[in-house]
Amino acid sequence: MLISIVITTYNSFDTIIDTLESIKYQINHFAVNDEFQLIIGDDGSTDGTQDIIKFYIKENESLFRNVELLFSEINRGTCKNSTGALREVKGERFIFISGDDLLSKTDVITRVKELKTNEIVMCPPLKFQGTHLIRDYRSYIWDMISSFRSKEQIKERAWFSCPIMNGSLIGTDFYNEDIYSFIDEYNLLEDRAHYVRLCEKYDFVLRILREPLILYRQSDNQVTKAKGHTQQLIKDDIVKISKYALNCVSKPYIRIRIYIECFKACRPSIYSKIKYLLYIFFLEDIFQYFMYKKEINKMTSNMFERADNDNIDGYIEMLHDCAERYYFQYNND
Repeated sequence: MLISIVITTYNSFDTIIDTLESIKYQINHFAVNDEFQLIIGDDGSTDGTQDIIKFYIKENESLFRNVELLFSEINRGTCKNSTGALREVKGERFIFISGDDLLSKTDVITRVKELKTNEIVMCPPLKFQGTHLIRDYRSYIWDMISSFRSKEQIKERAWFSCPIMNGSLIGTDFYNEDIYSFIDEYNLLEDRAHYVRLCEKYDFVLRILREPLILYRQSDNQVTKAKGHTQQLIKDDIVKISKYALNCVSKPYIRIRIYIECFKACRPSIYSKIKYLLYIFFLEDIFQYFMYKKEINKMTSNMFERADNDNIDGYIEMLHDCAERYYFQYNND
């Protein structure tokens, strides 16, 4: 089977080789009669990301049947960078990952091959910082709650949030020109735009997998933590997508949640002062948390136990050490 691997980058010089090494690990350990197309969309990086990628590919080109390097000279935004790369997918299945995250140590390739075209497979996220997992249970609560929601609840929540857990697998039926064109109308929030269009226009089969497939890097460089112009672009996206949602939704509770999300983005300082007064509109979330608290804690404990058994911390360190050797060669070439 031809499997496409799509990576998006922007100023990812310090992390992209770790990501590529995690892909190499998957291919070397789990590929069986498979071929791979590598697509990297870089959104006008200025830190040498494009050069280090070229260096790595030259050293590892035998891993892939073909490589597409889509290097922009200007910064077009995450949305257009993502859709530009996705439009080049030729594989029967594909993996989508950011240039600072890692494919996990588990068999991701087989899970991707098993994915049906009309499925969404919800997988719990496993987060790390530096070379170590984040083990604070509070960091996983709201992600884990998603796995207890019905398909109908997920479709409703897509209007005002990202209801699908980070690291989930989404079938190829939900990557098409209709969705790409919708995402292209926004700047940075490609996941929000994707989920809105998907849940509005398409039906899907929902499946839960209690196995993290992607390791998510937490850092101060994340888009959601950005300031200045980037922060303004995020606000513009939230306002625009909120207006779209309000034109589509009539249910009062959903409309209120959309207004709150928009208010939070536009008036964050005021929101922080009155957010406790708005908790009446979050009763569903609070109820679900207390209803499934024991199950959530058990799921998170099991995830950490499995990570320890698989020595995920050691795996992250191993990938980083391998990447360091490439950086050393690159700097001394």
